[in-house]
Amino acid sequence: YRDVTDLMNTFVFEMGRWLGLPYTNHTRYVEVFINGDYRGLYQLTEQIQQNKNRVNISKEHGILISLDVDDGPAESPNATDNFWSKVYKMPVCVKYPDDETFTNNTCDSVRAELGKLELAIKNKNYSQIEQLLDIPSFIKYLQIQEFVYNVELSDPRSIYMHKDGDSKWVMGPLW
Repeated sequence: YRDVTDLMNTFVFEMGRWLGLPYTNHTRYVEVFINGDYRGLYQLTEQIQQNKNRVNISKEHGILISLDVDDGPAESPNATDNFWSKVYKMPVCVKYPDDETFTNNTCDSVRAELGKLELAIKNKNYSQIEQLLDIPSFIKYLQIQEFVYNVELSDPRSIYMHKDGDSKWVMGPLW
């Protein structure tokens, strides 16, 4: 409804690739016909998931989350894969570890990891932020959001972050 050109998502993915954001989706347009009846122009893209060909984080120590009001605790309060973040009360859904590798303390450990970053941001502890967050990916991510005037940052919707073990949080993949 916001993009009558049908170019915004393609622009985002192309810009993400150009800026070198990891795990940026490939995409293509498809025209859909069902029984000869034209149903419109759609964009076909990859699913965001942990996988050696997608978000290549380790099975043992990787974390993939989305900040998303539609996928978080507000809309799915009984789900076991989401929570409100500690400091900023952001709706978080744990995408990986997934159902196959999820344990009872997965949300608690992810909440604690994200909480370290949130606390550093709240306290304006820039040296700690630099240790916890991949700043170049954050800047690139925000540049893309500004170019397309993505209003979903304030809700939030479809904001992905990942980290692998003791590494830094990295922004993306792009929605």
